[in-house]
Amino acid sequence: MIRYLLEPCFMMYDNALAKADNDKSKIEFIEPSIQTAHLEAMSKRRWEWIRVGFNNNVRGCSREDAQRLYQLVDNIPNLFKFRLHNHLSEPRAITFSISALQSLDAKHQEDLERILRIARRAQILFMRPSTAKDEGRQDDYYTFDRLLWVDRGLDPVGQNARVSIEARFLWEAAFENKAIPTSSSEKKDRAKDIAIHPDLFKELGQ
Repeated sequence: MIRYLLEPCFMMYDNALAKADNDKSKIEFIEPSIQTAHLEAMSKRRWEWIRVGFNNNVRGCSREDAQRLYQLVDNIPNLFKFRLHNHLSEPRAITFSISALQSLDAKHQEDLERILRIARRAQILFMRPSTAKDEGRQDDYYTFDRLLWVDRGLDPVGQNARVSIEARFLWEAAFENKAIPTSSSEKKDRAKDIAIHPDLFKELGQ
């Protein structure tokens, strides 16, 4: 994880140094335009690596598994973006937990767990235990490499809400490339907001 911080910092500094004619004394800060350009470029390369060359670099990953992983990672930001525009209380989320494992049979559970293990082995997915909201129990929370979200229009910083996703929806996203459904409560909240403030949403083009 430290490498993920140092790599873009090095590239940004190297670019700033080149613009300062290799005079370190001229660098007081790195311009936001340089930061943005490098983060966007690195994010695009990371997506392309997962889409095209992932299985060539990750031990135990077949081309089929690489495709399934790409489909999983590709569908998750759509859910995060929907929440960002529709969820009233905790819209800013880039972390998720897995619920309702019983919704999958043993074979499908094994398949999903294999894909998640491959992602963790490649260090594009991180897992940590944390206290759940209900009854103080311990749950595992998953966060993909935050650099990925830059290319998908999500802010990778300061988003601490957690989304609970049913295991069957994650399996369908990975193995059938199906969109992860949003909850009916979020849709009702969205419809209620539009009914109360129709002019505001019309102006926003939503």
